[in-house]
Amino acid sequence: MKTQKVKDIIETLLSQLTLSRTQLAAMLGISERALSDWANKSLEEMTTEKAKRFRRLVEVVEYLNAKVGDKNYGTVRNILEEGRVPMGGVGDDDSLSLISYICASPGDMGWRANADAAMTEYLGYLRSREAVR
Repeated sequence: MKTQKVKDIIETLLSQLTLSRTQLAAMLGISERALSDWANKSLEEMTTEKAKRFRRLVEVVEYLNAKVGDKNYGTVRNILEEGRVPMGGVGDDDSLSLISYICASPGDMGWRANADAAMTEYLGYLRSREAVR
Protein backbone atom coordinates (compact mmCIF):
# COMPACT_ATOMS: atom_id res chain seq x y z
CA MET A 1 0.00 0.00 0.00
CA LYS A 2 1.41 3.36 -1.03
CA THR A 3 1.82 5.93 1.72
CA GLN A 4 -0.13 9.11 1.07
CA LYS A 5 2.03 12.20 0.60
CA VAL A 6 1.46 15.20 2.83
CA LYS A 7 0.70 17.39 -0.21
CA ASP A 8 -2.41 15.26 -0.87
CA ILE A 9 -3.43 15.45 2.79
CA ILE A 10 -2.97 19.23 2.73
CA GLU A 11 -5.16 19.55 -0.35
CA THR A 12 -7.83 17.39 1.30
CA LEU A 13 -7.78 19.54 4.45
CA LEU A 14 -7.96 22.75 2.44
CA SER A 15 -10.99 21.44 0.58
CA GLN A 16 -12.76 19.95 3.60
CA LEU A 17 -12.28 22.95 5.85
CA THR A 18 -12.60 25.56 3.06
CA LEU A 19 -9.26 27.10 3.95
CA SER A 20 -6.52 28.68 1.87
CA ARG A 21 -2.91 27.58 2.38
CA THR A 22 -2.31 30.87 4.18
CA GLN A 23 -5.22 30.22 6.54
CA LEU A 24 -4.10 26.64 7.24
CA ALA A 25 -0.56 27.82 7.98
CA ALA A 26 -1.88 30.58 10.28
CA MET A 27 -4.20 28.12 12.03
CA LEU A 28 -1.19 25.93 12.85
CA GLY A 29 1.16 28.80 13.67
CA ILE A 30 3.56 27.84 10.88
CA SER A 31 4.74 29.38 7.63
CA GLU A 32 3.40 28.55 4.19
CA ARG A 33 6.97 27.56 3.43
CA ALA A 34 6.71 24.78 6.05
CA LEU A 35 3.64 23.41 4.24
CA SER A 36 5.59 23.45 0.98
CA ASP A 37 8.61 21.79 2.60
CA TRP A 38 6.41 18.97 3.88
CA ALA A 39 4.70 18.32 0.54
CA ASN A 40 6.69 15.28 -0.56
CA LYS A 41 6.99 13.70 2.87
CA SER A 42 4.78 11.08 4.44
CA LEU A 43 3.09 11.74 7.78
CA GLU A 44 5.46 9.25 9.40
CA GLU A 45 8.45 11.37 8.34
CA MET A 46 7.08 14.48 10.03
CA THR A 47 8.59 14.54 13.51
CA THR A 48 9.36 18.18 14.33
CA GLU A 49 7.20 19.96 16.89
CA LYS A 50 5.51 22.03 14.18
CA ALA A 51 4.94 18.94 12.05
CA LYS A 52 3.33 17.23 15.04
CA ARG A 53 0.71 20.00 15.08
CA PHE A 54 -0.18 19.15 11.49
CA ARG A 55 -0.29 15.43 12.23
CA ARG A 56 -2.57 16.00 15.22
CA LEU A 57 -4.83 18.30 13.19
CA VAL A 58 -5.22 15.55 10.58
CA GLU A 59 -6.16 13.06 13.32
CA VAL A 60 -8.62 15.46 14.95
CA VAL A 61 -10.31 16.33 11.65
CA GLU A 62 -10.68 12.64 10.78
CA TYR A 63 -12.06 11.95 14.27
CA LEU A 64 -14.54 14.83 14.16
CA ASN A 65 -15.63 13.93 10.63
CA ALA A 66 -16.54 10.47 11.89
CA LYS A 67 -18.49 12.01 14.79
CA VAL A 68 -20.44 14.75 12.99
CA GLY A 69 -20.70 13.19 9.55
CA ASP A 70 -18.28 13.33 6.66
CA LYS A 71 -20.13 16.12 4.85
CA ASN A 72 -20.29 18.58 7.78
CA TYR A 73 -16.87 20.09 7.19
CA GLY A 74 -18.10 23.58 8.06
CA THR A 75 -19.12 22.24 11.45
CA VAL A 76 -15.71 20.61 11.90
CA ARG A 77 -13.96 23.89 11.10
CA ASN A 78 -16.20 25.72 13.56
CA ILE A 79 -15.50 23.13 16.26
CA LEU A 80 -11.77 23.63 15.65
CA GLU A 81 -11.97 27.40 15.81
CA GLU A 82 -14.81 27.99 18.27
CA GLY A 83 -15.15 24.80 20.33
CA ARG A 84 -13.54 25.20 23.73
CA VAL A 85 -11.27 22.82 25.61
CA PRO A 86 -11.16 23.27 29.40
CA MET A 87 -7.66 24.23 30.53
CA GLY A 88 -6.83 25.67 33.91
CA GLY A 89 -4.88 28.91 34.11
CA VAL A 90 -4.95 29.91 30.43
CA GLY A 91 -7.27 32.88 30.39
CA ASP A 92 -10.37 34.54 31.73
CA ASP A 93 -12.58 31.51 31.12
CA ASP A 94 -9.93 28.79 31.64
CA SER A 95 -10.39 27.35 28.16
CA LEU A 96 -8.70 27.27 24.77
CA SER A 97 -10.08 26.82 21.29
CA LEU A 98 -9.55 23.29 20.04
CA ILE A 99 -7.04 24.46 17.43
CA SER A 100 -5.10 26.39 20.11
CA TYR A 101 -5.02 23.24 22.22
CA ILE A 102 -3.74 21.22 19.24
CA CYS A 103 -0.94 23.74 18.65
CA ALA A 104 -0.04 24.00 22.34
CA SER A 105 -0.09 20.26 23.07
CA PRO A 106 0.27 18.24 19.85
CA GLY A 107 1.61 15.22 21.71
CA ASP A 108 -1.13 15.11 24.36
CA MET A 109 -2.58 11.62 24.58
CA GLY A 110 -5.93 12.97 25.85
CA TRP A 111 -6.74 14.69 22.55
CA ARG A 112 -9.86 12.59 21.86
CA ALA A 113 -11.47 13.63 25.14
CA ASN A 114 -10.61 17.25 24.44
CA ALA A 115 -11.96 17.02 20.88
CA ASP A 116 -15.16 15.55 22.33
CA ALA A 117 -15.35 18.35 24.90
CA ALA A 118 -14.91 21.01 22.21
CA MET A 119 -17.50 19.34 19.98
CA THR A 120 -20.02 19.00 22.84
CA GLU A 121 -19.49 22.59 23.90
CA TYR A 122 -19.84 23.95 20.36
CA LEU A 123 -22.89 21.84 19.47
CA GLY A 124 -24.48 22.82 22.80
CA TYR A 125 -23.91 26.44 21.89
CA LEU A 126 -25.64 25.88 18.54
CA ARG A 127 -28.61 24.18 20.21
CA SER A 128 -29.01 27.01 22.72
CA ARG A 129 -28.85 29.55 19.91
CA GLU A 130 -31.56 27.66 18.02
CA ALA A 131 -33.74 27.50 21.16
CA VAL A 132 -33.65 31.30 21.41
CA ARG A 133 -35.06 31.74 17.92
